[in-house]
Amino acid sequence: MPEQIDVQLDQVTKRYEGRTVVDRLSLSVERGTFLSILGPSGCGKTTTLRMIGGFITPDEGSVRIAGEDVTDLPPSARSTSMVFQDYALFPHMTVADNIGFGLRMQRVKRPEARERIEKALSMVGLAGYGRRKPSQLSGGQRQRIALARSLVLHPTILLLDEPLGALDAQIRKQMQFELKQLQTSLGQTFVYVTHDQEEAMTMSDRVAIMRGGVIEQLGTPDEVYDHPRTLFVAQFLGECSSVRGRCEENGSFFSDTLGRLHGRITGVPFSGPAVLCIRPENIVFSPRGAERTDHAFSRPAVIRQRMFKGLNTWLCADCCGERIICEVIGKSALREGDEISLSFDPQNAVIVPDPGEEDPAVSGQEVEA
Repeated sequence: MPEQIDVQLDQVTKRYEGRTVVDRLSLSVERGTFLSILGPSGCGKTTTLRMIGGFITPDEGSVRIAGEDVTDLPPSARSTSMVFQDYALFPHMTVADNIGFGLRMQRVKRPEARERIEKALSMVGLAGYGRRKPSQLSGGQRQRIALARSLVLHPTILLLDEPLGALDAQIRKQMQFELKQLQTSLGQTFVYVTHDQEEAMTMSDRVAIMRGGVIEQLGTPDEVYDHPRTLFVAQFLGECSSVRGRCEENGSFFSDTLGRLHGRITGVPFSGPAVLCIRPENIVFSPRGAERTDHAFSRPAVIRQRMFKGLNTWLCADCCGERIICEVIGKSALREGDEISLSFDPQNAVIVPDPGEEDPAVSGQEVEA
């Protein structure tokens, strides 16, 4: 049985004052998927979300929701609901009235509205809070009310525009788990916009990484982290050490500093200027003379910086003129100035094309979530 598609963007483009913000973007989102659109400020992720919701009309292309062409329909005529970063709650209304505002606009009868409001409050863990005012709630509670106000409308798709951005770090982490748990229990389609890599990795079934108005890569969190296809994706999604060199026709990588090794090409096979990307957790630093024998690649290095972060220690070393970062679980006995041996399995090193000064994004490519 084919999967049902809740969101279908077909070659959508949006321009402002002659500048292209979203460029021929095509995207499919299957029903029940938690999709995060991740990228730096100005990449077009919020514009994309607003085109799905009907707050912005694309200059070109089409938007379909659950198979229906809604390109020219207003937000009220779409089966979507938006949760904003600033909550947008009415301060003079009670919590129940805030949640029920959309139901009144839809002329839902009072008995049904009361039942749906109570169910929505229970769903976000705030049963019994209906008579309070927003000013009597914490930031996390106000965010739950904003979420309940959207869920009470029974939308096909819930759109979330950096909804946790105003929360402090501890509450934000708690809400990440609660949001994902809620989405899973409802089996509903969530499209979530964020610039926070950890947030996207924590909650998402699929992650779309945007840059320059296009999607550079889409996949599961594991796929985009372990198999980045471009230097931008590798560097934006987590930390990595990058070494410039050349990729040869046989797939080997050569740099003047580290020499020759065989890594992994995760995108289209190529030859020419390349960058070798290595995640910190895949690198081992050992005291000189106590080298690891289970790793195929090893070079001498010197530790230049040490950062203890509680759960782990980050060590930065100079290896043949390259800056290489290693992550150690817990504390490390190594200190700045220590001479070490740096080693890793070359199969954990990813080879991507070197974009030079600019990293051109490939536009017009259709991807499916």
